[in-house]
Parts: sequence; structure tokens; C-alpha cells
Amino acid sequence: MLLTNGGMVTEKDKAEHLNELLGLKDEKFEEKHIVLCHTPLGEPQIVDRYKDDIVLVAGVRGTQTQLAENYKLHRYVSLEEYAALQPWISYFTKFDFSAEQL
Repeated sequence: MLLTNGGMVTEKDKAEHLNELLGLKDEKFEEKHIVLCHTPLGEPQIVDRYKDDIVLVAGVRGTQTQLAENYKLHRYVSLEEYAALQPWISYFTKFDFSAEQL
């Protein structure tokens, strides 16, 4: 088992990357061997609790929304989207979202 605070990829992608990086042929990491910082979001009790709520997701633009979808969280807002609607949050950085896009 591998435990890491890394994220922004699926457990499957991380296993494949590690297998390639380490040149593993016979004994390979599988998805079930990887625990990432966001892995607990996949637990049924977490998904059931938040599946109908709007969830704020953070991370690298694009990947955080893919991960939310992977965990069956379909109602989410990225930090960039939220900041675009609340310009006082990020005074020096402007985001390209409008309320119509959200």
C-alpha cells in the first residue's frame, strides 16, 4: 500500500505512473493499493452525505472537477468559479467566469 498526500490524479493513474516510474513488471501497484489525499471522498458514507450538496473543490484547474465527478459529486464549484462570483476574495487575480457560465 502507498499512502501519499499527493493528489490531482485518480488512484488508477497514480498506480500506473508509479509502475512505469519504478519499472515494475510482475508485482505492480493496483488502484486498491493507492491512498491519495482525496481518496476518502470515495467512501460511500461521504458520497451519500454530500452527493446532493454543492461542494467547493480546490486544486489544479480542470483536474479538481474531474476528480469530483469520479467520486460522484455532481454539484460542485471550483475555487476559480467561486472567486469569479466574489471578486473581493481575489483582488489581484481576475477569473474568466461569469454567472451565466456557472
